[in-house]
Amino acid sequence: MFKDKPLPNQKLQSTSQEENNILCRSCANPITSKDQAIEVENQHHHTFFNPAGLLYEISCFHQAPGCLITGRPTEEFSWFKGFAWRYAICNQCLMHLGWHFQSTTNVVFFGLISNLLVSKD
Repeated sequence: MFKDKPLPNQKLQSTSQEENNILCRSCANPITSKDQAIEVENQHHHTFFNPAGLLYEISCFHQAPGCLITGRPTEEFSWFKGFAWRYAICNQCLMHLGWHFQSTTNVVFFGLISNLLVSKD
């Protein structure tokens, strides 16, 4: 189900972790990094509608240390079969940035709303 997303020229890159940050668009808090990008169900990016009909484009990451996880886990309306979700919010400005997904076997990942993030290149 999961496949690490290869980075271009991974062996040749010498960028520091700071240069690889993905930030909250609202407050510029570091949320995750490009090296945490993963594929879930053979894709890094996904497009989904929620039950209210709102469209979300998300990107998947193994870890997002700049997020707080909140809410009770639920499998209701989960976009990924076998995964419960909780909200993922920026730990600085508290903006809702996406969701934390966890399976019954404790496989976890973040699905973060793409247009609420900005890359620091």
